[in-house]
Amino acid sequence: MFLGEQALTLDAKNRLVLPSKFRVFLTDDDLKGFFMVVNPTRTERCLRLYPRSTWQRVQKGLMKKADDASDPSEFLRLIASHAEFAPIDAQFRFVVPPKLVEFAHLGRDVIMAGNHDWLEIWDPGEWETIAEQTREKYRPMLQRALWPGTEGDQHKT
Repeated sequence: MFLGEQALTLDAKNRLVLPSKFRVFLTDDDLKGFFMVVNPTRTERCLRLYPRSTWQRVQKGLMKKADDASDPSEFLRLIASHAEFAPIDAQFRFVVPPKLVEFAHLGRDVIMAGNHDWLEIWDPGEWETIAEQTREKYRPMLQRALWPGTEGDQHKT
C-alpha cells in the first residue's frame, strides 16, 4: 500500500529515483519495474505507476471491460498506446517516456504520491490544486470515516 507524497526531480534523461518510503511496499518481482499509464480521468493530468503484482489485477479488469466495448480491440489499443513498462535499475531509477512527460505536463520538479495500490506522478502546481479541491470536497466524509470507532460513522458532523 502506497502512502504519502514525495517531491522529486526529473533528471535530464527523464529519470526518477523511487524513494525508499515507497520501495518498502514492493516485492522483489515488483522492483523489476512499473506499468506506467496516463490517468484515465480527463480532469487529472498525472501518470499512474502500477507494480507488476497490481498490474496483473488491472489487466484482468481491462480484459473484462474490453468484452463490453463496442470494439474491444479499439478499447485495448487506447490503453496500450498510452502505457509503457518502466524498468527499475540498480539505483532504483526509472525513465518516464517523453510522451508521458508531455501528457502530464511534467517539468523538472514533480510530486510522487501514493494512492493505495498505485503511485501517481504530478506537476507540483497541478498536485496542489487537485489536493486542495479534493480535501474540501471530501472533508465531511473524511471526518466521519476517520473517527475512532468500528464503523467510522459513529460521529456525525
